[in-house]
Amino acid sequence: MNAKKISAAAGTTQTITGSGTIGGFSIRENAGSAAAATVSVYDATSGTAIGTLLATLALAADSSKTVMFPKPLTFKVGVRTVITGTVAGSLFVS
Repeated sequence: MNAKKISAAAGTTQTITGSGTIGGFSIRENAGSAAAATVSVYDATSGTAIGTLLATLALAADSSKTVMFPKPLTFKVGVRTVITGTVAGSLFVS
């Protein structure tokens, strides 16, 4: 597994292009103020519709979570993240 950095404010980010697996992620809310955040991970590319939802992580203000999946999640066309709030962290991919 390799770590793919996620560091973004609200919006949609193309994180990975191509196929592979996600073994987990470690993400923290880092807005610097009391604000919640959500990260939704889709099997999609920037040129397609939103795609298939793979995982969603909700974070309270000033919190962090690390999640490792017992069975890695497979993506076929790419990984697109949709973020509300401000976060930093990594997806663990292969």
